[in-house]
Amino acid sequence: MSFYLWFLTYFLKNCMFAQISPQTFVEFYCKYRSYKYTFKNNIIKSIAKMLVHYAFRNGPVEQMHCDGKLSYNDMKILNKYMNDRLTAEIQLLKKHDWFRLCILLDMYSFYGSDWNSPKISTDEIDECAALLLKIK
Repeated sequence: MSFYLWFLTYFLKNCMFAQISPQTFVEFYCKYRSYKYTFKNNIIKSIAKMLVHYAFRNGPVEQMHCDGKLSYNDMKILNKYMNDRLTAEIQLLKKHDWFRLCILLDMYSFYGSDWNSPKISTDEIDECAALLLKIK
């Protein structure tokens, strides 16, 4: 059973009709998530997949795929490539391997210098959190 299905089932059975505050709900959610990931090394893979979906897959690339500009096979190749690369980078972060991270930063610092500055926004994440709290 996936975490989300378990969590939703647990929440609906045990908390839906209880008078718990949103803060209690968030604290429980965060404690369970940190417990789960403290004991399992799949956190790196999970974070990489989340980043691929959040920053790449569920954006303009998905629309390009829907418009027929990218085939199913193209999407599989792109998703695997992105996931593999991000997993490796997150692994370096987890290991505090700052030397190899600096090498990557130096190597790739020449690319993307003509890109627009990133728009820093947590709006979508905030909407997801608000939706999760509304379930209560």
